[in-house]
Amino acid sequence: MLRVQRICFFLTSNVRTARSMRIGHPEVVVDAESVTLQARIAFAHRREGFPDRLWFRYPRSLESFLRPAAEPFVVALSSLASALGEPIDVSLPISERLSVGLEEYWTIFNRWDPYRFRPVTLNCDSYTAEMPVTARAGAVAGAGTWRSSFLGWSCAP
Repeated sequence: MLRVQRICFFLTSNVRTARSMRIGHPEVVVDAESVTLQARIAFAHRREGFPDRLWFRYPRSLESFLRPAAEPFVVALSSLASALGEPIDVSLPISERLSVGLEEYWTIFNRWDPYRFRPVTLNCDSYTAEMPVTARAGAVAGAGTWRSSFLGWSCAP
């Protein structure tokens, strides 16, 4: 039987450039009704209408699940980085699994339509230790098809 070993070549490096999209240090801001995870974003070229801050707002009851990490911002900005052809600079450690996953994701899209989707280069200082999953809680985002319904049903406890 033929055995194939997968070798990953990460697009991740420690090289910062002036043509990079930079994610600042995330912070958690709590108010009376909600909790917000936010970070400053600096683009290589200032674009009209682009905000300088990206944020995610949740109900206050979910505060214990939030931590000031860069991963949500990396994922949210990856499609914009692909469209603009800008690398993403992160000064905080990120998940190595996320780095590999984004590399594979954007490589697939690039091969599908190389003129529209560019591979995303992720520049980070280090990787975080993988945390074990302790709960069977989750969320499913789907397109409303039978496949997304089946996925939600099959992943339910």
